[in-house]
Amino acid sequence: MTPDHPTAFGVSTLYQPPSSCRFLPLALVKTMSFFTNARNVAVSGHNVTMTVCSGSQAADRGFDILCQNATPAALYGSNSYDTAKDPGCLHGTRLGIQDHIFKWLNSPEGEIAMWMYGPAGIGKTAIAHTISKLCAERGQLSSAFFFFRSDEGRNSTKHLVPTLAFEMLQQMPHTRDVVCIPTANNPLIFCAPLERQIKTIILPALFTLFPSTQATSGPYNSMLLIIDGLDECMDIGMQQLIVRLFISLLAATTTATRHKILIVSRPESHIVSTFSRVEIARHVHHLCLDKWNSIADISIFLRAELEEIKRTHPLKSYLGPRWPSDDALRKLLHKSFESFAYASSAIRYISSHDRHPDTSLSSLLSLSPDCAYEAHAELDLLYRHILESLDEMTRHIVLKILSLHSCTPFLSIQVIASILHEETSVVELAVVKMSSVIRLGRPLHQHSDYVGFSYYHTSFRDFLLDEKRSAGLYLYSSKARATTVAAAIISRMWAPPLVDRDYSVLTSIESLLSRFDTLAVDMQTHILRAFIASKFPIELAFRNEPLVQQFFI
Repeated sequence: MTPDHPTAFGVSTLYQPPSSCRFLPLALVKTMSFFTNARNVAVSGHNVTMTVCSGSQAADRGFDILCQNATPAALYGSNSYDTAKDPGCLHGTRLGIQDHIFKWLNSPEGEIAMWMYGPAGIGKTAIAHTISKLCAERGQLSSAFFFFRSDEGRNSTKHLVPTLAFEMLQQMPHTRDVVCIPTANNPLIFCAPLERQIKTIILPALFTLFPSTQATSGPYNSMLLIIDGLDECMDIGMQQLIVRLFISLLAATTTATRHKILIVSRPESHIVSTFSRVEIARHVHHLCLDKWNSIADISIFLRAELEEIKRTHPLKSYLGPRWPSDDALRKLLHKSFESFAYASSAIRYISSHDRHPDTSLSSLLSLSPDCAYEAHAELDLLYRHILESLDEMTRHIVLKILSLHSCTPFLSIQVIASILHEETSVVELAVVKMSSVIRLGRPLHQHSDYVGFSYYHTSFRDFLLDEKRSAGLYLYSSKARATTVAAAIISRMWAPPLVDRDYSVLTSIESLLSRFDTLAVDMQTHILRAFIASKFPIELAFRNEPLVQQFFI
């Protein structure tokens, strides 16, 4: 039998690439699966010249492509956050939340996905880093990706799949061929639509059985895939697609080793809507962080960090043994109420080597404008991002709403809508879009449908009212917004009857309008004052003498 005969190579050669270059007749090539692992194919006459790489070579080439497309900063434990500090939770904090997550992960009956969400600054990413670290130590981490809006490598889905795949190889080495060979066969796979990338690279790896020597055992029978900061991906459509794709694809397949997914984000309205879809909701366990009391954890964090400053600051010898005082610590804790972001910003400011720590702490507690601008620069970037992510029309409505709310925080959404001549649904939707920093409250009164709202943390209000910090988002900077608010209030007052509460609202609003330094608003404020005086019922005058004097004198 000659080499030219197709059977001379055996059946196995039709499906397994030879280890070296060979010359094969065209008849044989037609019977082979499409040029498996082929490179540099040249067709000439009746012969096909085919350079074939071994599986190992293809895997190596695929791994190189993977590394070129991954972004190291998105990996868990990356030093892109702070080379001196662990990006996770301080030891001894957030323990209840960690226990809750692992109970869900290790439950064979648990949902395939968990959505952990909470307002800006509550410490979501620190928790995600800690969970990643603990999972890796226990052999339960599938992979992890950390979005971040100001990093071009982490604010889109461009590097999502290759980075997840790279981390997967570190955590599950047995998936190397499953991940890298398809990558080598299609070097442009990471330019393909996200769904195709996931189905080609991620899913086959997740559903590859562990070798018997590496199989998970004992109580840890589930692996975890983590995607943190979903809302930091700049494309809203992609945020929703990530949720739909990963959850639906994971839920559709079951293996001996179950892979679950933890998605972490702020409760943005479009993300809430996506998780509420019928086909998604039944697979998701919700973990709302603002329902967990974080005050004790923030107290532990502040005390530990202040002690560290006492041990390491160049001016530590000038700090007394009882620094900071109990009163200063109590005030700092009060300012940090439920906001790890504020507490972290405060510690960074106090620990700066540019000043005496006690001077920094005193400035921070005294609400010095210059101090606030420097101390909360990172927090301000977050607030600015949240507002600037809104479309122009929604942002205009939101700033009008917040202008009223700044002086009349007891107004309900329904009353605000009436004053601004907007539909209640429009105002409520605008507030919902700010759910990262605004808490939509319960009805203001029993048996009432009137709903108010409040800020999760006062630092957002401080940001809005400080022109240096908020710049173009400063509440009282827009003449057009001021005029609109003033005109809406004045037209609202012609709708009787007025009661005690209405006069209280109007006087608060008059104070609000006086902050806008424009001629148009000065004129409308004068009209407002005259109107209140002319319509003031005599029976209310005796009960509100200071108020009457304010407007008649």
